[in-house]
Amino acid sequence: MSADGRTVIYAREDEAHPPEFWATNFDSGAQPGAQDGALPGSRAGFAGPRRLTRLNPHLEGVALGRSRLIRWHASGDDAGGAAGRAALLLPAGHRPGERAPLVASIYPGLPLADWLRRWDADAGAAVLHPQLLASAGYAVLLPDLPSPGLGVLPRGRELAAAVLAAVGEAVRLGAADPERLGVIGHSAGATAVNRLLAETDRFRAAVSAAGVGDLASFFGQLRVRRDGTPDAYGVHVAEEQCGGPPWAAPDRYAAESPVFLLDQVRTPLLLVHGTDDDAVGVEQAGELFVGLRRLGRTATLLRYRGEGHAPARFAEANRRDLVSRVTTWFGEHLAPRNPRA
Repeated sequence: MSADGRTVIYAREDEAHPPEFWATNFDSGAQPGAQDGALPGSRAGFAGPRRLTRLNPHLEGVALGRSRLIRWHASGDDAGGAAGRAALLLPAGHRPGERAPLVASIYPGLPLADWLRRWDADAGAAVLHPQLLASAGYAVLLPDLPSPGLGVLPRGRELAAAVLAAVGEAVRLGAADPERLGVIGHSAGATAVNRLLAETDRFRAAVSAAGVGDLASFFGQLRVRRDGTPDAYGVHVAEEQCGGPPWAAPDRYAAESPVFLLDQVRTPLLLVHGTDDDAVGVEQAGELFVGLRRLGRTATLLRYRGEGHAPARFAEANRRDLVSRVTTWFGEHLAPRNPRA
C-alpha cells in the first residue's frame, strides 16, 4: 500500500489465470467494475484496477478449464457416512452434460478442494499442471482425502472408499465418463496410487511419481541430503503407517505395502522417479516395476537421471519429456474423444 493509503498493489489469480500484479486506487464510493482484462468480481471500494504485469503472455490465447466445488455425503460400510468435497476442473470449452475422461489427482491429507481458485491448484503434489490435462480435454478431480499424518495413508479400505466416492460424484453430475477414469499422484499421493490400484480396478490408467511401494525397505532407507547430512525419514513414515518397526509388525508391513499386493493390480501404471531423489529412493519404483513385469502387467518405468523428488524442479528438458509421456499415457488408455489443445 502506498504511504498515503490510496494505492494498493496486489497479486491476483484464479484457476485459469496465473498470478499477475495489479494496482488499484481505494475509493469508498467506487462501484464494481473491471478494466484491461480484469478478472470478474472486482469489488466496490477499489476504483479502476490496472494490470501491471504480463508474465505469461503465451497463455492468453490458450483455452483453459474452469473449476467448480463439488460436495457429497458418502454412504456404505467403508465410507462410514463421511461428507466429502473436491475441486473439479472441467475441460476447456466444456459444455453442460458433456462427459469427459477424468483424471483424479490425489494426495491424502492435503486440502486440495481449498485450492479451487488457485492457478497452481495442487502445487505441493503435482506431477504436471492440471491445466495441461484440462486443455487437452480431460476433467481433473482434486479431492480432499483422509490422512492420519504426513505421508501416511489411512488403513483398510478408507482410502479407496474416499477416492471412489469423489469420482462417483463427478460421474453422477454428468461431468465424467465412468469408462474413462485415470488417477495420478506424487510422493504420498503416488504411494496412495500404488495402493489404490490393488483395491479397485475402476481406473483404466495411472501415473505414480516418487511414491513408496515397500514400507519395509523404506523403513531401512538411509539417504544423504544434498548438503551431506544423513536422513532416515522412512523410519518415521513406516512406523506410523504400520504401528512399529518391521520386526514387531511383519504382517502389517505386508498388508500396507503395495509391492505385496501387485497380483491384484490390473490398471496400466506409469512409474516416474528421479535417480537422485533424497526423500523416496528410486529403488521403490524399481521394486514395483519388476513385480508388475514379472506378473505380465502393463507397466512403464521412467528414471530421470540426476533429478530429485519434485518433478516441478526437474530440468526443463526433463519436464517437457515428462509432460509428453504422461499426456501420451493417458491418451493411449483414456482416449479423449474431443481433445482441445
